[in-house]
Amino acid sequence: GLSASAQALQWPATARTPPLRYQLAAQISAEGETGPAGRIESQGRLGLEPVSLQGKLKTERLPVHALEAYAGAGMPVLLTHGELGAELDLDVRAGAGGLQDLRLDAQGELRLADVHVQARGPAEGDELLNWQSLSLKPIRVALAPGQKPRIEIDELRLADFYSRLVITEQGRFNLRDVAAAPVAAEPAASAASAAVTPVAVASAAATAQAAPAGIELDIGPTQLVNG
Repeated sequence: GLSASAQALQWPATARTPPLRYQLAAQISAEGETGPAGRIESQGRLGLEPVSLQGKLKTERLPVHALEAYAGAGMPVLLTHGELGAELDLDVRAGAGGLQDLRLDAQGELRLADVHVQARGPAEGDELLNWQSLSLKPIRVALAPGQKPRIEIDELRLADFYSRLVITEQGRFNLRDVAAAPVAAEPAASAASAAVTPVAVASAAATAQAAPAGIELDIGPTQLVNG
């Protein structure tokens, strides 16, 4: 279900129109699931001319695997389950160029829980990766026109995880090799692809520190529990 409310709405809006107060709440479930629905809530101030938003965003058990039907076909892996939790403070402002000159600052906590990732192709159904909890806190995201997006994570904590993925010498995950491996070859693949170790994760973190062109990524201490 969806519920929304707004106070002090004035239309048409001008530069002198004060921001309105809004509240939004919705429940979201993945198709075919009968468990508790995910929930998303937001409240704060929304300006219409120019566009601006200052508010809070909270999600609980949001089923990110529901997006698989829309965006997953081109991916080498299949996300069968994942729940997103978030508590973020948002500050969004449009500049002189309107929405093309948008600035965003967000900070808070993100949690991705009960994640299960499977292979596609010949090995479809084989589990490649799962974890019980991944937390990023605090996390800060900044987007500004003419600048690289910046993401800062003070602490990353991964708990109760398993992976058939490894980091290659080139600093990349072996997604293509694992996803394309036939089912009969799984024992050999498992022997060559042990669960991710702190060394492998450290290598991944070092690669992330370099970050792809166009993104500045800064990750603080990483904790691995029950891997």
